[in-house]
Amino acid sequence: MQIRKVIFPVVFILALAAATSVYASEPTEPHDANAMWIEPSTIDISGVSVGYKFNVTVWANSSLQTKGWQIWLFYPKDYINATRAGYTNGSKSEFFKDINTMPLNPSFRPDYNATHNRLDYGEAWMSGPYRSPGYGSLCWIEFEVVALPGGDTPIQIPLDIKYAFEALSPPQTYLLYSDGSKTPLDVYNAVVVPELNMLAMLALLGLATPMVLYAYKKKR
Repeated sequence: MQIRKVIFPVVFILALAAATSVYASEPTEPHDANAMWIEPSTIDISGVSVGYKFNVTVWANSSLQTKGWQIWLFYPKDYINATRAGYTNGSKSEFFKDINTMPLNPSFRPDYNATHNRLDYGEAWMSGPYRSPGYGSLCWIEFEVVALPGGDTPIQIPLDIKYAFEALSPPQTYLLYSDGSKTPLDVYNAVVVPELNMLAMLALLGLATPMVLYAYKKKR
């Protein structure tokens, strides 16, 4: 009986930990304020099969009081598909964990155009103090590999939140500061890198070799 009393709480705690999504409270690729970025910035899917899933996390760092954020994330639909998304602190982001906010459901927009899908997500301040300057994670996004590129040309699959900040007016990726402005902000994308076959690797090696030789001769 004593053994069962000890084992049951331990098993329960381990099961609870396994069932709870855990997201790092410290970025592994930090950026100076004011910034929004995706981690990891490079996702290597070498050797995976169709159906493989991976997660990325969106982070922010602000030097100003902040009252909201939004992302429009574009990605090529031929290779990957966004399947789930959520805040990094349960019903709110870790960035806004001590702030009263209005949660929103992520909006998945398949077939946004002929080549890309889009994911919209965000969070808005409701009442109380604004978010003080600092950094924190915003949301996580799960992707599924739906196809693997063939051929001999190296392919990079972008996860693009930067386009919606720089190319759209008004910006649709942003941090919303307490004065209602959305700038200044630097936005950083991520890229998914599929496995390179032998011919593609040889092609890259052929491009790199002259550069290495040139650098060596210049050094001498």
